[in-house]
Formats: sequence, structure tokens, C-alpha cells
Amino acid sequence: MTLFYDTTEEILTNRLLGRAKTSGREDDNIESILKRFRTYKEETMPVIEYYQSQNKIIKVDFDILITTPSVVSVIHRLIVLVQSSRSLHLLSKSYEGS
Repeated sequence: MTLFYDTTEEILTNRLLGRAKTSGREDDNIESILKRFRTYKEETMPVIEYYQSQNKIIKVDFDILITTPSVVSVIHRLIVLVQSSRSLHLLSKSYEGS
């Protein structure tokens, strides 16, 4: 199983532009960010979609995680998500075998 942290391009853009203010990275600009998004969609998403079709991806809504007040709460949410996904995966496997 693989955790896939999903969020919007708007949130990622705001985070990267915010990071640019303190990181000193020259590639944290809107042109580079948009290019990264295109590359991600073209090269990474097909891999994620393949593993998702194999039921090997656990999708995590990153937007919910970043509004969670503490690290412990985030870890707890992830544990619950992984456990419930594993249960569903095991359940679907048992139906496939019947």
C-alpha cells in the first residue's frame, strides 16, 4: 500500500510561493510551479492511476490534514485511514476468492 496525498493546485501553489519568500530557491516561481504541475500530471499521475486500479493506493485528503491542529491528530487520522483501507482491501480479496 502507498499513501497518496491529494490536494489542489491552488493550495500547492500558495504553499510553494510562500516557501519562496524564505527558501531562496529560484525555481519557486509561478512559471516553474506550473511546469512542475504539467510534468506531474503527465509522468506521475499515470503511475498513481495504475496502482490505484490495483487497489494499492490509499488516498489522503491533504487539505483536511493541514487543518488538523496537532501532529498527533494527523498521525491518528492516518492510522485510522490505513486501517480502514486495509480492512476494505482484505474484504474485497475475500469476495474475489469466493
